[in-house]
This record gives sequence, C-alpha cells and structure tokens, in this order.
Amino acid sequence: MIVIKFFILSFGPATTVLFDPAASLQFKGKSGPYLLYQYARTRSILKKAGLVPEDLKFNYACLSTLGTTEEIDVLRKLYMFPKDLQNAAKNLDPSKVTEAAYELTRSFNLFYKLKDKHQVVNCEDKLLREARLLLVLAVGTCVRQALELCGIEVLEHM
Repeated sequence: MIVIKFFILSFGPATTVLFDPAASLQFKGKSGPYLLYQYARTRSILKKAGLVPEDLKFNYACLSTLGTTEEIDVLRKLYMFPKDLQNAAKNLDPSKVTEAAYELTRSFNLFYKLKDKHQVVNCEDKLLREARLLLVLAVGTCVRQALELCGIEVLEHM
C-alpha cells in the first residue's frame, strides 16, 4: 500500500498515471521505499551516535562548522522545505511534497555517501559532530513529516 500511495501522489493532479509496479518498488530514485530507507538511515546514524532525537538541542554556534558543498546543499533543501510544503498546500498538489522530500533525501544521500569527508558519528571535532548530527536529525524530521502528510507510516529501521 505504501508504494502505491507514494507513487500516485508523486504525480501532479492534472497528470494521467499509469501504475508501474517495478518503478514503485525501487530503493533508488523517487519512490516510497527510497524515502523510507533514507529516514531509517537517519535513525540508524543517531542510534550509532548513542542519541535519541530528544537528546539533541539546536545550537547556532555549531552550524558555522558546516561548509562542504554537500552540507550546504542539504541545508538549502532544509531551508526550502517548509516553503515547498506551503506551496503544495496552496496549490493542492501533493506531488510537491513528494518532490521536496525526494530532493532533500537525494542531497542527504550525497552527503552520506562521502563518509570519509563527512564523518558524523566518529567526527573528532565536537562542534562539527554536533552540527552534522543536527543535520541528520533535521533531514529525518522533514522526511517523516512529508511521508506522514502522504499518509505513509515511517519505519524506524529496515
């Protein structure tokens, strides 16, 4: 049911949809399983760090430590996320929610894939570690919010 919901909602209201079961089940690209996997990844990172989301408190001072291209791209997507949701609501277009969530997770995936460049759990710089953990938490929160808006229950691990 999850894959069908996300697949259908990822198309604009005026679009004719031909359901493609193979595409809707993929763990890559704009699909429900991909977003669920990315959300579960954020939870896994926080768990490896020995934290639950409630442990992290926002700290402006640590944000200045973020500066790589990938970190800035994730921050930009996070900044735009509420505006994207407002746009979706204004235009009665849930595909804008799925698009914003996908773009955010795509940026997060690029950040995460460069583990040598973006150590999170094992980062030795305390402020940078905190900033990256906050980044991970924010991505997870936004993805969860988008999936819930689409009527999709999140999975804490996969």
